[in-house]
Amino acid sequence: MPTNLFRKIFCFLCFDKKSYRSQRLKTDKFALFSVVWKRFIENCISCYTPGAFITVDEQLFPSKCGCRFTQFMASKPHKYGQKHWLSAVKEVKYVVSGCRYFGRDKTHSKDERVSDQVIMLLLKMYVNKERNVTTDNISPQ
Repeated sequence: MPTNLFRKIFCFLCFDKKSYRSQRLKTDKFALFSVVWKRFIENCISCYTPGAFITVDEQLFPSKCGCRFTQFMASKPHKYGQKHWLSAVKEVKYVVSGCRYFGRDKTHSKDERVSDQVIMLLLKMYVNKERNVTTDNISPQ
């Protein structure tokens, strides 16, 4: 796509309503893109039923912006970005579900590991439905 055409189209793209943006940013760090993300995940869930094997892992989307939820991960090729937890089916390379990571959730106890919370959130619709879950150096209880 030519750069000029992209800039013209980009001027008209908006994923939220400016009238109550500042109010939503107080409670949702991802407010500018939350609606789009939520619809994407809903479509992922409704359009595909995974088989017996599901993989859960983190994905760092590289970014150098100064947003409030940029994470640093020394083990990744791009050190800074937005961290998302995704559950996917490896065989078909399909995202089954996902959630954004903003840091430790203050509503959960300090004894409970973040990875346990995330796995239960991503796979709540598959509990007791005979699925094998593969994780990367995290172990659910």
